[in-house]
Amino acid sequence: MAQLTLSLFMVLVITQTISQNSPQRVYDVLWPNGTTIKFSYDFKKESECIYDSVRDNLICMRNYGYGDITSRWSYNQDEFKYLSVKCMEQAVFTNHKHACLCKNGALAANPGQNKQRDGFTYCQIGHIYSGLFDKLINVELIDLSNNLITGFPMTIFSKLKSLRFLNLSNNPLRRITTGLLCGLKNLKILVLQKLSLELFPWNIFSCNSDSTLNVQVIDLSNSHISEIPDQSFRNIPRLIFLNLTNNLLKSLPPTPFIEATSLLYLDLSENFISELNDDFCAGLQSLQNLYLKGNSFQITDITPLAKCSQLRFIDLSKNRIDDLTTHTEAHPSVTFLNLSDNDLEVISQSLFSYRYPSLRFLDISNNDIKAIHAHAFSGLENLTHLNLSWNRIKIKSNEFYGNLNDLTNIETLDLGNNMLTNLDDYVFGNLTKLEHLHLDNNHISNITSDAFARLRSLVSLNLENNLIYHFNDSVFENLTSLRMLNLSRNNIDTIRYCEFPLSLEKLDISFNRIVDFPERLFYVKQLILTSNRITHIPSGSFSKMHSLEVLSLKYNRITSLANFMFSGLDNLNLLDISNNFIDDIDSSDAFKGLDSLRILDLRDNKINRLDGLFRKSSLNSLAELRLSNNPIGLLTHALNPDGQKKMLQKFYCRNCKITHTSSDVFANMTHLHTVDLSKNRITSFAPFIGNDETVFNLLENPTVCTCQMKWLKEKNLNNYRVQACIVYPKIGEMAIKRVPKELFLCTVSNCTERCRCYSREEDSTPETIICSHDKLKTVPSRLPTSVKVVYLDGNNFWNAGHIQIIADSEIDAEEIYLNSSRIAGISSNIFSNMPLLKLIDLSRNYIPGLPADVFKNLKFLKEVHLKNNQIKYIEPGLFRGLGNLQIIDIRSNEIEHLLSDTLSELSDISEFRWIHLSNNPWKCDCANKQFREWIISHRSRIYDRKRLYCGHTEIIRQNPEMFGCSNAVFLIIGVSVAGSCFILFVITLGFFIFCFRRNLIALGYSRLKIARFHSSKTFAIPRPYLYDMVIIYDEMDLKCKWWVNKTLFPRLTQKNWRFKVYIANVENCSDDDFLYEVKHKIHQSQSTLFLISKNFTRSYICMSSFRYANAESTSLGHKILIMEWGEFTKEVLESGIKEYIKRRDYLKVTERFVIDKLICLMPTPYSEKCNQVVSRNNDHHRVSVSSSLNNLILNTSFDSVQSQ
Repeated sequence: MAQLTLSLFMVLVITQTISQNSPQRVYDVLWPNGTTIKFSYDFKKESECIYDSVRDNLICMRNYGYGDITSRWSYNQDEFKYLSVKCMEQAVFTNHKHACLCKNGALAANPGQNKQRDGFTYCQIGHIYSGLFDKLINVELIDLSNNLITGFPMTIFSKLKSLRFLNLSNNPLRRITTGLLCGLKNLKILVLQKLSLELFPWNIFSCNSDSTLNVQVIDLSNSHISEIPDQSFRNIPRLIFLNLTNNLLKSLPPTPFIEATSLLYLDLSENFISELNDDFCAGLQSLQNLYLKGNSFQITDITPLAKCSQLRFIDLSKNRIDDLTTHTEAHPSVTFLNLSDNDLEVISQSLFSYRYPSLRFLDISNNDIKAIHAHAFSGLENLTHLNLSWNRIKIKSNEFYGNLNDLTNIETLDLGNNMLTNLDDYVFGNLTKLEHLHLDNNHISNITSDAFARLRSLVSLNLENNLIYHFNDSVFENLTSLRMLNLSRNNIDTIRYCEFPLSLEKLDISFNRIVDFPERLFYVKQLILTSNRITHIPSGSFSKMHSLEVLSLKYNRITSLANFMFSGLDNLNLLDISNNFIDDIDSSDAFKGLDSLRILDLRDNKINRLDGLFRKSSLNSLAELRLSNNPIGLLTHALNPDGQKKMLQKFYCRNCKITHTSSDVFANMTHLHTVDLSKNRITSFAPFIGNDETVFNLLENPTVCTCQMKWLKEKNLNNYRVQACIVYPKIGEMAIKRVPKELFLCTVSNCTERCRCYSREEDSTPETIICSHDKLKTVPSRLPTSVKVVYLDGNNFWNAGHIQIIADSEIDAEEIYLNSSRIAGISSNIFSNMPLLKLIDLSRNYIPGLPADVFKNLKFLKEVHLKNNQIKYIEPGLFRGLGNLQIIDIRSNEIEHLLSDTLSELSDISEFRWIHLSNNPWKCDCANKQFREWIISHRSRIYDRKRLYCGHTEIIRQNPEMFGCSNAVFLIIGVSVAGSCFILFVITLGFFIFCFRRNLIALGYSRLKIARFHSSKTFAIPRPYLYDMVIIYDEMDLKCKWWVNKTLFPRLTQKNWRFKVYIANVENCSDDDFLYEVKHKIHQSQSTLFLISKNFTRSYICMSSFRYANAESTSLGHKILIMEWGEFTKEVLESGIKEYIKRRDYLKVTERFVIDKLICLMPTPYSEKCNQVVSRNNDHHRVSVSSSLNNLILNTSFDSVQSQ
C-alpha cells in the first residue's frame, strides 16, 4: 500500500491501494468528519502505460506486451477509467533503478524474425505531448506523480470532461501552464505536492470565459510556495479543503482567501508565518478548521480569527508563542484550541475568560507554564478536556481550588509531567463530572484523606511515577465510579488494609516496595503487582477475589508455591509468576482450582522438574505454558500420565538446560500444536508421541546425527525444526538435509585405548576409529581389523619408528589420516598391509621426501594429500601404477623442479582429475622447461594453475627464453627494468604533483594549518554561534549515517580542528519536533553541510532544512556546503541545490582527502574567530581583560569593530 498524507494532522488522507484479493486499483479520500470518497477501478494493464502513437513510444510501469497495450491504446481509449504511471516509484522490475520500461516497434517481439520477446530500455517521463490524452474521454482519475515532467501543453486535459481526480505531485515543475484545467467541470481533487512553484498556481484555473471550476480539494504541500497573489481563488469558489503545509510563506496578503467562500479546512502548517492580518477571515465565512502548526508566531493576537464566524478548530501548536495577547472579541464557535509546544509561562486571568463559550477541548501541554492565575478558566462552562501536561506547574493546593473551580463540566484533566508535590483536601473542588484524572510523573509525596472527595464520577486515576510512600486507607473509598487505578512506580510499602471502591476493575501497583499481599479487592479483574518485594503469599489470600481475571506477580521474590494458594480464583485467565525464585512446582495441588486459567507464565525461575504438573484435574483449561529459562534439565516423564483431557496448545521451554527427553512426554496432549525446546542441550531424541500436527522447535541444540537419529531423514517430518546437526566423526556441523544416511554413526563402547570408535548401526563392529589430537607418541598397537577409516591426525609421531606399527597392522582401512602429527619421515612399507586404501592424508607434517615405492601396490588409491610439508624432490616412480589416482595435493612444499619421468607418470594416469602445485619455489631454468610445457598442455587438470609462479610471474606467462641455460638474459633484463623504473618514477612524481594539487592544498591547511591555503580568507565579525556546522543527511541511508558518525564527526571534532558540530537524532521524536530542532540549530551555526543522496529530495526533513538554511545564507551570511553521496537524479533536485551542482561547487564523498577539503572550505572555528575579534579590537580600544572569553566578547563594541 502506498499512502499519501495531505495533512500532518490527518485532516485529509488519500490512500492508494492495489487489492490483494481482487485485481482493483483503489483511491480513498478520507475527510475529517469520517466520510470517504472512494475511487475504485478494475485493474487494467493499459492504465499503467502511456502510448504515444505519433512517436511510437510505449512507457509502462511493468513489462507488459507491446502489441497488447498498443492495440488497446489505439482502439479502446474510451474504455479507460483511470491512468496511473509513476516511474520514480517503480523498483521491482527495473533493478531498483526507479524507472519505467520503454518499448517501440523496433524492440517489439516478432515471431517471423525469431524474436519471441519484447526488448525494452529504462526511461522516464519527461515531456507530455499535445493531444496525447484527447481520446481518454471517460477517464476519471489521472496519477502522473513521481516522474520527471517539466511542463504540460495547455490543452492536454481539455477534452477529459469526466476527470475527477488529478495528481501531478513530485515532478520538477516550476510553473504550470495558464488555463491548464479549463473546462474540467467534474474535477474535484487536485494534488500538487512537492513541486517548485514559488507562487500559488492561480493561473491554472484562469479561463478566457471566466468560468468557475468545481474543485473541492487542493493539496500544494511541500511546493516551495512563498506568495499567494490576490484573487487567487476567484475561479474556484467551491473549494472545501486547501493544504499549504510546509511551504515558504512568511506573510499573507491583506485578504488572501476573500473568494474562498466555501472553504472548510485550511492547513498552513510548517511555514514561516508570524502574524495574521486584520482581514484574514474576509471571505472565510464557512471556515471550520484552521491549522497554523509549526510557524513563527511569537507574540500572537488571534483577534482576527474572531471574524471567522464558523471557526471550530484552531491549531497553534509548535510555534514560539510566549504571550497570547489579550483580545476583546469572543470566539463563540471555537470548540478545539491547541496551544501545545509553545513557550507560554503564565495563564493570565483574562486569557480565556468568557471568550470561548463553546470551547470543549483545550491543549496547553508542552509549554513552560509555572503559574495559573485565579479564575483563568472562568467562562469555559462547556470545557470537557483540559491538557496541562509537560509544564512546570508547582502551585499550592488552595490555588488549585480557585483555578479549577470554574470547570464544572470538565471530564478529562491531564496534569502529568509537572512539579506538583501535595494533594490536600478537596484540591479538585467541585469537579463532580471529572472522569479521567492524570497526575503521573509529578513529585507528589503526600495525599490527604479527602484529596479526591466529591469526585463521584471519576473512572480512571493515574498516579504513576510519583514519590508516594503512604496514604490514608480510605483515600479512594468514596470514588464510587472508579474502575482503573494506577499507583505504579512509587515508594508504597503496603496497601493491605486500604479500602478500595467496589467498582474498581484494574489496580496497578507495580514497581513499588510492597511486601505483604493486599486484601479487600473483591471485584478487581486485573491486579498488577510486578516488581515488588513479595516473598510469600498466605493461604486464602485469593479466597474472595472471584472476579480476578489477570494476576501479575512477576519480578518479585517468591520462593515456593503452597498447596491451594490460588484457591478462589475461579475466573482467572492469566497468571504471571515469572522472574521469581520458585524452585519446585511438583506439588499436584499448587494450581488446584484454576479451572479457567488459559496462560501460565513461569519463566525465569529456579524450577528443576515438572512431575505432577498436570496430574489429576489440575490445569484442565490451560492453553499456554511458559517455562523458558528454568534449569529443568530433564523431560523424561509424561506431563499428562493420567490421560485426562487437557487443552494445552503451546508449550515453551526455551533455554532450560534440557539434556534428555522421552518420547511420551507430550502424550495425551491432543490439542498441542506448538512446542518450543530450542536453545537447550539436547543431543539426541526420539520422535514424540502425540498430535501429528504439533510443531516441535529444536533449533540451537547440539543435536548429533547418531544412528538413532536416522528417522530425521524420513519424509513427512516437516513439523520438526532441526536445522543442523553434528556429524561423526570429523565433519562437524552440517545441515540435516545434506547429511547422507550413511553418516548417521553410533559410538562403539569396546574401542582401542585413548581412541573412539563408530559404526553405522547400533551395537555393531567399529567402522571408523579416531585417535586424534591426543598427543599420542606412538600409533596404538591394537587397531580393530574391521575399521574402514582411521584418524591418527593431531598427534606427535616425530620419529618414523613411531608410526611403523601401521605396517604391521592387518586392517582393511580405506582412508587413513596422519595429517598434523609432526611426522618427519616414513618408510617404504608403511602402507604395505593396507591394499584397499583410497585416501592418504600426510599434510601439515615435516616430511622432506617420500620413498619411490611407498604407494606400491595401492591400486585403489584415489587421493594423496601432501601439502604443507618440506618435500624438496619427487622421486621418479612415486605415482607409477596408480591407475585410479584422481587427486594429488603437493602445494606449499619446497619443490623446485618436476622431472620428465614424474610428468610422464602423471600423464599416464587415466582417472587423474586434479593436482595442486602452488606455493612451491619453482625455478625458471632449463630443468623446468618440460614442466612448463606440461602445464600448458594439462592446464585443465591443474587446480591452482593461475597461482603457479617462478619469480614473480605466472609460469605459463613467463618468457620461454627464461627456461634456457644461459645467464646473460638475466643481466639484460635487470638493467632494462632498473632504467625503466627510474624514468617512470620521475614522470609519476611530476604528474602526481600536478593532478593532486587540490589535495595538497587541502592537506596543507587541514593537517599543517597553513592559513594561506584556506579557501575563505575574508575575516567576518562573528556573532555568538553555538556550532560551527550542522550536518544534514537522509536518516534512512544507513551507510551514510554510519560514515557520518564513525568517520566524519570524529575527524572534525577530535584532531587538529575541534569544530563544534551538531548531528540531530531523529529517534523517539516526531518529524515536526525534529524539524523544529534542526531549524533552531541551523540558526545557531556558521554553516550547514548537506549530504545529497538518492532519496534526499524525498526526505521531508532534508528538503525543509535546506530551504531554511538557504534563507539563512541570503540574510545572515550562513554558509552552505554540498557533498554528493552516491548517485542521484539531478533533474529532481531543489533549484538552490542545482545551482551548486551547476557551478561544481560541491564535494564528492568518493574523492581522496574529502574531509580535508571540507575543512578547507569550512568557516574558521568560532572560538578562533572570537580570539581574532578581541585581538583586533584591542588595537583601537581599551578593554578590560577578563579571564572569560565570553566577557571579552560582551565588553567589546562590535559596532566599532564593524566600522573598522
